[in-house]
Amino acid sequence: MTITQTTPQQAIQPTDQPVIGSLVTYHGSLPDLHGRTFLLLPDTNCRFCDPDDDGPRHYTLADPDTSQALKHARPSSFTPTATNWWPSDAIDFNIAGYRYKAAYTTPGGSRWARIVHCHTATGTGYRVWCRFDGDPAPEVRALDARRLV
Repeated sequence: MTITQTTPQQAIQPTDQPVIGSLVTYHGSLPDLHGRTFLLLPDTNCRFCDPDDDGPRHYTLADPDTSQALKHARPSSFTPTATNWWPSDAIDFNIAGYRYKAAYTTPGGSRWARIVHCHTATGTGYRVWCRFDGDPAPEVRALDARRLV
């Protein structure tokens, strides 16, 4: 995955893409699941999506209490249950077209790779490995400085 970063100073608009790790309420094409709360995760292994396509992304909706998950969910199939649930010092990142609220990084195997540790609304950690071209951007260096030792 290649990392694309947004600056923390950018205003977060309600119309922006949803944040990975958010709790969402489902209202898609499966009526039996309407009203259920799921944890929003990326659908990184979607066999229907072109990874180079800049179009709308699909998501995985994971039940926080069971192993049930809905794959290939469209953004129109769910609504975030809360906005701004993440800590105020979280850094907004776009990794492989998905929006995350990052906490810190750990080494990813080379100077161009990191494991980005992200916040979730359930309080469980979420990690994603990513690689980027060139020297680390200021946001990556800020997350590196937060690294747990």
